[in-house]
Amino acid sequence: MADGSIPPGSGAPAGPAHIDVLGFPLDLFWIGVLGSIAVELVAFAAIYDSGGAFPAKYKKLGFYIVRGIIAFIGGVLVEVYNITNLPAALQIGASTPAVLAALATVRQGSGGGERRNDEPGGGERRAEG
Repeated sequence: MADGSIPPGSGAPAGPAHIDVLGFPLDLFWIGVLGSIAVELVAFAAIYDSGGAFPAKYKKLGFYIVRGIIAFIGGVLVEVYNITNLPAALQIGASTPAVLAALATVRQGSGGGERRNDEPGGGERRAEG
């Protein structure tokens, strides 16, 4: 199919969904990984196009390790959500940093644990417990 979806009952093998990219089978897991990496490539290209100086993070190995882990999680989310089409796999991968930021809203304050909902998604700050 043109949209990369795998129709039910099409004889597609059970297991990871995949599509053919330039004649090579590629699991949708890797499409999610590529979607996550694409976010950083767009940011990199914007800095390059503006002629600005590249941030120091691009010179640190730790940055690439963390981005690699986030990209891998993007592929995992494609599998967890049972995505079966290319556009959705790319979108899930690209949204992985936002998903992880939303999950990481619990912060420790001086008076104990606080949950902050004022960052991604809105809401108010409230003390837990």
